[in-house]
This record gives sequence, C-alpha cells and structure tokens, in this order.
Amino acid sequence: MADVPTRFIRPLTRRERREVDRLCRKRANGVPLRAKIIQLSSQQVSIPEIVQRLGTTRQTVYFWLNRFEEHGLEGLEDQPRSGRPPLLTEGVCRQIVRIATSKPRDLGLHFTTWSLPKLKAYLVKQKMVPFLCIESIRTALRKGGLTLKQAQKWMVSRDPRFSEKKTR
Repeated sequence: MADVPTRFIRPLTRRERREVDRLCRKRANGVPLRAKIIQLSSQQVSIPEIVQRLGTTRQTVYFWLNRFEEHGLEGLEDQPRSGRPPLLTEGVCRQIVRIATSKPRDLGLHFTTWSLPKLKAYLVKQKMVPFLCIESIRTALRKGGLTLKQAQKWMVSRDPRFSEKKTR
C-alpha cells in the first residue's frame, strides 16, 4: 500500500500555540474545531487522521489549513458575511438606551413610564429606525444593561370598612 500524501502547517510560534490552545477551549461556533485542526496539524498528525478524529471532511481540513497559512490566527475567526446589514447597530442600541432612560413626559409624551410597544412606536415615529421588532428593542436594552418591568396594577376599594374586613 502506498504512503498517503499529507501536509502539515508551519511550526507555530509560542504566542500562536498559546492562542490556538485558548481557541480550542472557546465556546464559539466553529472556532474550536478550526483551532483543533491547526493544533493537530502542528503536531504532525496526518490529514486523514485529523478527519477521523474530528469527524469532519478533508475539504474542511484543507480549507482551514490554507486559511491559517495565508492569514495566520486572524484567519480562524469568522469573516463578515454578505446580506442585509443589521438594523441594530451600536449607535441604534445607544439611542434606544438613552430614550428608555429618559422620562416620557420630558419628550412631550402623555404617559409616565415606557413599555416596549410605546418605545417601539416612539422610535419609529421619530424615524430613528425604519422598523424594529419588540424583541430587537429588548435585545438593545439588555445590551445596555436595562430591562423594562411589567407595570403592576392594583385596585383600591371604596368600601369604608375595607381594612376591617380585610383582616378577618
């Protein structure tokens, strides 16, 4: 049987080895697998063995080895993807938090506390965003360390003997 041709990445520097070890323990999508591919290749493990150990494909292993050789550690991180840019940018999040921490009366509104639907209506009316769902507003508030609590409602009895009856 002929020898299986294989290739290995260049030897890692100390800094790269520490960073690859750290990335192997990371909980992000895909990054630990990529780092493990680099780690095994640097230990002179063959590509078929890497495929078998990690349960991935040859194409995936070759792709990440080539990307590492070309771009180094930065090549293991996710690249920006095509598609519509997100509406919830850092600037929009800051505006949402700023408005949510202000008093509605100070903005000329007729209510005293914010709710998510009221906040959404205000943001759209002021043209800060063309459209934003309530969950996106909740996410922006959470990023800013805020949460809106549900309003509590209570009723007051008009019965003059209420407190007497209440304690029975």
